[in-house]
Amino acid sequence: MREIAGRLGYSTEEIDVRKPFASYGLDSVQAVGMSGALQNWLGVPLPATLAWDFPTIESLAPHLAELVQQHRQRKRKTES
Repeated sequence: MREIAGRLGYSTEEIDVRKPFASYGLDSVQAVGMSGALQNWLGVPLPATLAWDFPTIESLAPHLAELVQQHRQRKRKTES
């Protein structure tokens, strides 16, 4: 949430997890940048359309958690 708040010029207290990113002024360039930053941070490939596919933090967070879990499971299988 800090990443999103910082990119959009808001404090974390001002961000409502149920409110769409677009309502905070997130544009396409910022959305792609956010996707790239999350991809680097999580180590999981993410589409550039992430902010449109999951337009709120409330919808995005569980999706990212699932992707990370799947990525770790695949990684464990290949390491075995």
